[in-house]
Amino acid sequence: MALSILLALADPPAAGNAAIAEALFRHGRELLDAGKVAEACEKFAASQRADPALGTLLNLAACHERQGRTATAWSEFTDAYAEATRAQDKRASYAQTRLQALEKVLYRVVIEVAEPPADLVVRLDGQPLGREALGTPLPVNPGERTIEASAPGREPWTQKLAVPSGAGQQRVDIPALAAVAVVAPPPPPPPVIAEPPPKLSIQPTHAPDVYFRRRLGLGIAVGGLVATGVGTVFGLKAMHRNDDSKPHCPQNVCDAAGLQLNRDAKSAATVSTVAFGVGLAALGTGAWLMFVPPRSNATASVTPTDGGAALTVAGRF
Repeated sequence: MALSILLALADPPAAGNAAIAEALFRHGRELLDAGKVAEACEKFAASQRADPALGTLLNLAACHERQGRTATAWSEFTDAYAEATRAQDKRASYAQTRLQALEKVLYRVVIEVAEPPADLVVRLDGQPLGREALGTPLPVNPGERTIEASAPGREPWTQKLAVPSGAGQQRVDIPALAAVAVVAPPPPPPPVIAEPPPKLSIQPTHAPDVYFRRRLGLGIAVGGLVATGVGTVFGLKAMHRNDDSKPHCPQNVCDAAGLQLNRDAKSAATVSTVAFGVGLAALGTGAWLMFVPPRSNATASVTPTDGGAALTVAGRF
């Protein structure tokens, strides 16, 4: 079918059904006589899909011509003329007459592409055009037409085209499609630097509450006892891990199990040392708070260290 991209009949033909096609055709004639051109064209198109026939095609083409869709009517009259000529049907002269009349009022669009890539797709009103259609004057219906071009990895291009009624021709040049911009990923966030542990300071007020000091000292001392208990447990664990590693380390050469036991013993020993250091510092701080008379210029502080904790006491006693 010549210039089938311009036809409104996009649906595939249904199975032939002469009765339905005849009913649709008659309804279309009634609507056309009543001046309802758009509705009549729809009925003729449905009838042609149900059971294609030369008479229906001629009526459909005449309906579209009356509707102002000159390019569609021209395409349909072209098909009807070819079919009537093959069948030696006298209606070929009618189709030829309408074709000659429509040729005088057709508006054509020539679509050109500068250096088209192999994967370029050009569409006219949503219908893809083959490469052979580029550079050829294509009949189009009056009204607003849309021309699109796209290709993988390139920015799409679209242009609206206002087609007037009557004969004429216009050229549309599709530019080279720009490559899609590649957005660079954002830079990674800066590393987070851990702040040093805060220094724990105990600063008595100028009028210290002896009862409060003793309760605070007792609480810190109890915490110190707990810490020394933890240190004792991990110290015992370190000794046991060390004893367990000896059978695996003859002549100071350890197998995998011995190495793991040694690492466990060292880890437990480190925890034990830290816990003992913190516990002893807490016991000293607690004893100072409970038993040393308060002075307004006396201070005490506990500072974490790599090996445990440090107790610092300053002032007059």
